[in-house]
Amino acid sequence: MEGGAPGGCSAQTSSMAQLESLTRLAKIFTDPSCDIEARKKATDAIKDSQELWHTKEYRRFLEVFFEPLVSQLTSTPPQFEDSELHKLRHSVLEVLSKLPPNDVLRPYMPRLLALCLELLRSDSQANGVLAMRVLLDLNKNLVRSQAAGFEGQFNECVAFIEKVYAEFPATYSEAFSSSPPRLPSDFSPTYRSLKMVAECPLPLMFLMQLLPEEKWREQVNDKWREQVLAAVADLKVAQVRTLNFLTMMMRNFPGELEPHVNSVCSALFYLFRSAPDSIAVRRELLAATRYVLTGPQKSACFAGVIDDVLAEGVLLGSSMASMEALRPLSVMTFCEIVHHTRKSFSLEQLGGVVSYLACCVADRSLPFNTQSTCVRLSLNLVECLYQAFKRPDADLAAKKLAQSLLSKILGSFVAKLTELASDIPNIIAAAREQRSERLATQASMCDSDNPDTHVVLYLQGPGEKEKEINDCKLIVQNIVFGAKTLL
Repeated sequence: MEGGAPGGCSAQTSSMAQLESLTRLAKIFTDPSCDIEARKKATDAIKDSQELWHTKEYRRFLEVFFEPLVSQLTSTPPQFEDSELHKLRHSVLEVLSKLPPNDVLRPYMPRLLALCLELLRSDSQANGVLAMRVLLDLNKNLVRSQAAGFEGQFNECVAFIEKVYAEFPATYSEAFSSSPPRLPSDFSPTYRSLKMVAECPLPLMFLMQLLPEEKWREQVNDKWREQVLAAVADLKVAQVRTLNFLTMMMRNFPGELEPHVNSVCSALFYLFRSAPDSIAVRRELLAATRYVLTGPQKSACFAGVIDDVLAEGVLLGSSMASMEALRPLSVMTFCEIVHHTRKSFSLEQLGGVVSYLACCVADRSLPFNTQSTCVRLSLNLVECLYQAFKRPDADLAAKKLAQSLLSKILGSFVAKLTELASDIPNIIAAAREQRSERLATQASMCDSDNPDTHVVLYLQGPGEKEKEINDCKLIVQNIVFGAKTLL
């Protein structure tokens, strides 16, 4: 312990010396004789001192630099073209955005919130998007604990978001209907920015958690091709996030949104067909679908888009990355949709579902619990196929198709049992080895003199292979118990 003290004192002394050398830079932001270049160099030096923000000198750092940095933004006008002053303002805002949002920053929070709201109202896209992210961080880390004192600023933020959405038709028209297109850029006003539209839903959700419910109830040619494609990508991300927000609202306010359920569902599958093959975007769309499936209107919502659900590549897109990362999630989403809407399927649609499920049951890359879900859903479809076979108006071709689909389900089950017969012994051996390793680890961690260490035996659950054995059991049980219904 004695040997560690000098090192700690040395580190503290070094931090203090670094802060003292930086303190001289604070005067540069308030000295009218200092030009933009000098202020940019001072800002870069402050950026390089980020390690100070995680030491005891953080409080002193804020006392010295917070007001000069804020005054740099409030005393200079917003810039809507590429200029040195714009770069300086953006660099200063980057410094403020990286300040750790802990209790040391709390006394400066009202000033920082007011600054961000002013930038949202009057600045360009580059600074506005960054200011919105600072607002979000403050809401998540500091404001939540004392929300009552900031209701006025919350209302200002909501008013700005309303303006962004109100201006969206004009923004869209300028970007995609005018010739030549006037595309949004980093120098566009904040309320005429597709990137800002994409940023709005998440802060809005946090504000909804902070404000009472009644407050919400009251309240293209080749020359432009690259830029247009970038703008389209921003637009799609904005649409996806906005739709995700709407589907979340369907759970909280089902009565108010019930008249718009079909429109939301149509928009959802429009975005599935047209959104970029990005893992993040596809994951958000699948999450939005799950939100709808938890609501009371799930059956009616998906009845009109069954063909979209069955179309190949709609849920996952065409990129290999999204197929590998999201295939289990997309299969489970597909199964939920089919489960709630299967009684409205035609015989041809049932054929597409049976073929898809048979492929999933045989797909070794899918987790066993996902395969088990596909087995259960296949058994649920047996009743639908039997009713189609017994329908009075069913012709011979329809009966043969229903019979062949039942045979396909049975064939997929037989193939699965054959596959499991060869796989299960290897899984059991791996599970036993995994269990032995876990027990050995637990034994080594236990201390006979300290009974509290035995709690580790209850904290560690079964291993991955042991869970796979249980999933395999469920698959076999479902197939065996469902064979009577199938036969």
